[in-house]
Amino acid sequence: LSNGGHAVLVNPDFETPTMVEFLGELGFESVMLDCEHGTLSVEGVQSMARAARAAGICAIVRPEYMHRAIITRYLDCRIDGIMVPLIRDAASAQEIVDIVRYARPDDHGEVMIIAMIETAEAIANLPDILKVDGISAFFVARGDLSKSLGFPDQKNHPAVIAALDGAIAQ
Repeated sequence: LSNGGHAVLVNPDFETPTMVEFLGELGFESVMLDCEHGTLSVEGVQSMARAARAAGICAIVRPEYMHRAIITRYLDCRIDGIMVPLIRDAASAQEIVDIVRYARPDDHGEVMIIAMIETAEAIANLPDILKVDGISAFFVARGDLSKSLGFPDQKNHPAVIAALDGAIAQ
């Protein structure tokens, strides 16, 4: 990604170290360890991150929510990145950057920080969010965005597509 290329991030429902190793063998670049919608514990994240390192792929964690202690525990598992839900404004984007810098002072620049843009508020605040130094990538979650815009489960509603297109253009 840092060279302008693409990477495939897989979000497996079957959360085991063996599955992570298998994904690496298949040639995928990264795996998302979903603690927001999944059942992973910190110990599970640690085991799967270790399997990702052994397989030569990146482990990206989506935490339950943005909380310094929780995110620090995941970062202590030596994950490669954090995908933070519900980034609403520049202050919340800066908060995650500060958490990563605090938790990984020697190598924070190597940790990918993905800000999830999921609400109408985040879309409105996107120009300021984009100015926050340290965010590696932005993920616009159309499902949650459709709910926030008043069109639940209508990911292809014209208003959702317009918001998505506007975000991508920015």
